[in-house]
Amino acid sequence: MHFPHSRLWAKQAGVGDHSRFRQDMQGRLSRTAQFISAVSYAGTEQAERCIDQVRRLHEHVPGYLPDGTPYDANDPELLRWVHHTQGYCFLQSQRHLIPCKPKS
Repeated sequence: MHFPHSRLWAKQAGVGDHSRFRQDMQGRLSRTAQFISAVSYAGTEQAERCIDQVRRLHEHVPGYLPDGTPYDANDPELLRWVHHTQGYCFLQSQRHLIPCKPKS
């Protein structure tokens, strides 16, 4: 999936400027994993609740990149890219850390 360079910076700026992830990296990773799991595998009602919660949090995450370009954490293209990237990375990590064993 192609992602414009400026939007990647927007994601990094949003996390850096509006979250406490440096003080609670494990908590952030756990919440992110729970979100990816719920949206990917839970029922529609639970997935929509999780999505609504993230959207509410993101309402307070607008900002500007160093070049003055505005960003918005609820940008649909940004959210799509983040979701796909996180899902891919979680699956790659699982494959690397817990390799599948052939059935006997």
